[in-house]
Amino acid sequence: TTRYETNNWTEPLEQSELERDTPYNTRVNRGLPPGPIGNPGVASMKAAASPASTGYLYYVQKVCGGGAHEFTESFAEFQRLANAYERKRQELGRAPTEC
Repeated sequence: TTRYETNNWTEPLEQSELERDTPYNTRVNRGLPPGPIGNPGVASMKAAASPASTGYLYYVQKVCGGGAHEFTESFAEFQRLANAYERKRQELGRAPTEC
């Protein structure tokens, strides 16, 4: 919601932005923001209307994957992927989208 309000979709958010008391900051205000925070495109709407048939139950952002995700049916595999993501995030001090 803060990204929507600041129109910052790529750069790291500043701590001051995350602490700002605004109607769209759901970190400091409970509940939903006063309006929508995005608008799905046609491809997203088609995918929601006709989802792929898979056994996937979990997903994690891929480490150094440019925003791509990894999907798994196994909770154990999800935990392994999530732990790898968190280790890399700690190492870099930021989300490991790009390495």
